[in-house]
Amino acid sequence: MLRNRPVKALARERDEIKPEMSAKPGSPPKMPPGSLRNTRGAAMHVGLSARYGRLSMQRAVVKVSYHPINGIRGLVRYASHEGPDEHGNDQEPVIGFSESSDSVDGHAVVAVWVSADDPRYFHLIVSPENGDKIADMKTVVRPAMEQIQRDLGTRVEWIAYQHDRDKDAQGRHVHIIMRGVDRDGQELLIAPEYVQRGFAYRFAERVSKELGPRSEREIRDGLERSERIREHRMEKDRLMNVAVERGAITRRQAQSLNRQYARSNQEGKDQVVQQAIDRTPNNEPEMTP
Repeated sequence: MLRNRPVKALARERDEIKPEMSAKPGSPPKMPPGSLRNTRGAAMHVGLSARYGRLSMQRAVVKVSYHPINGIRGLVRYASHEGPDEHGNDQEPVIGFSESSDSVDGHAVVAVWVSADDPRYFHLIVSPENGDKIADMKTVVRPAMEQIQRDLGTRVEWIAYQHDRDKDAQGRHVHIIMRGVDRDGQELLIAPEYVQRGFAYRFAERVSKELGPRSEREIRDGLERSERIREHRMEKDRLMNVAVERGAITRRQAQSLNRQYARSNQEGKDQVVQQAIDRTPNNEPEMTP
């Protein structure tokens, strides 16, 4: 019996097994007039999409956001674990690294970006599904970022911080802070297709090289987990529709709740909606014998 052999995904399975990506805008880049031809990475999405059907590829969740440059110092403090945590407990400092150095002063690096009046910065959170098996994420981040820069057709400065656990006890992940200008100092515009698929694919590709392909059991467990998540979300959506139909919340409030809880994978939304339903009288007529 062959083990760990590549397995092709069925068409209906591709959306469930491809690396995940979310893009949450801060200060939206101003796109040049016309098409997306002037954005970087636009030519990559066709080839990447064709390879997403490989179930044996390791999974990596990559969350991408971009923000005005004036907030970057706060992110460096958070990523490097400066000062006590939100509960007042001391934290072990995290040393940042870059493309060429194992120890960087993040504040000194981003001070240059701020003084250059960069329009924004990008924040990537990379979370491999089996990240706990990778002791040093530099072996993943550096080659992946090297390939990403080739895809974008430009050198881009970045610094990164490895977190072994977060406050929700999630596994090993990396915060990457990427400059918002290219090697010529021009505003870095990245094609939406690359934001949606390209970053995640390149990190998943590198994790697969580091750990090898997923086993058949890992593939099966992953598909079953995706099915459970889909059913869980469908139940939350059903509860939301019930709340709107009963007048417990308006359609606009429902949309606001969806946005509010999107970052937490919808956790807690059902309790809020159920409480609204419980506070609303049921106007359905009572059945009499």
